[in-house]
Amino acid sequence: MAVREHNLRLRKHLGERMRNRRRALGLSQEAVAERLGISYQQVQKYEKGVSSFSVERLTQLATIMDVGPGYFLGAGVSADLQPAARKVRGRAETLLTEAEWRWIRLFRRVRRPSQRAAFMALLKALARP
Repeated sequence: MAVREHNLRLRKHLGERMRNRRRALGLSQEAVAERLGISYQQVQKYEKGVSSFSVERLTQLATIMDVGPGYFLGAGVSADLQPAARKVRGRAETLLTEAEWRWIRLFRRVRRPSQRAAFMALLKALARP
């Protein structure tokens, strides 16, 4: 398989996983776009596999959608795409540990600004040498 075709199939797979997760969470393309700081048209391009996204964008999506970055490369990746999927998954997951992902997901559930501020003050106090 040509590299170009391989990349297209991988982009389409990532986009499909992104769309499925977005819909499962009841989020609109506009809501995802707003959280990413991009246009909803760009979200459409990601979901259709027209545009590729960086590992950093994959990490942002994972945080917004409350999953680890490996989710997007999970079930349904055909055997010929597995090596590329493992490479991208590895790069994304080395940015944060699983424990760090859990902290981020928990922090995002705290809605009150005063509670977030208190949490950050506690974390800063604990992090002092």
